[in-house]
Amino acid sequence: MIRDFTQRDPGILTYKTPREIDFHVYPFISNETRVADIEFQFPRSYHPNILIGDQTVALHEKDDPLPSKIFIGRVPSQGTFVLLPGEKIATLPKLHRRPYLHFILDYSAGTSTDVDRYLAQMKSVIARFPEAKNAKVTAAHFNIEELTHGFISLENPELLRAVLQEIFLTHRGALDIGRVIKQELIRDQQSLQDSSA
Repeated sequence: MIRDFTQRDPGILTYKTPREIDFHVYPFISNETRVADIEFQFPRSYHPNILIGDQTVALHEKDDPLPSKIFIGRVPSQGTFVLLPGEKIATLPKLHRRPYLHFILDYSAGTSTDVDRYLAQMKSVIARFPEAKNAKVTAAHFNIEELTHGFISLENPELLRAVLQEIFLTHRGALDIGRVIKQELIRDQQSLQDSSA
């Protein structure tokens, strides 16, 4: 675009794709050399490369002393988002949680207390997830009974049998599995916060 009222020949810059542009300056006489400027604007933490013909122009090298920026924005009705450069992410503390299994046993009306059947089903699940070394067990219908305070080891199957034999919940009502999962996730999050405090 022509941005002031001085005498200039027209220049036309068009986007062929979101990543590719055409730039033309008119008029052009045969064998004539012209000089034109294009200004690129981008966030300071970026390091874009521009390809002009066969020549690559790095607008900022990797050792650019400019500080990396953290971008924070809001999405209506969805909350806030944060964009972090890779070097900032590398400095954040990391928490690696080991996978575990959480068994929720149905104690609603019409179900039966069969320790051997439950144990066989649990062993089948354990065999499918060998990376899980610990478990939690919950019995539930419209109420919830936490059977393991913390985790129990899956190395010893007899621990699971002992837990199943200690269930005091009676079979009645209906199982609201969504409510149980939500309650257990909230409890798990609270215990994680308590352990990190």
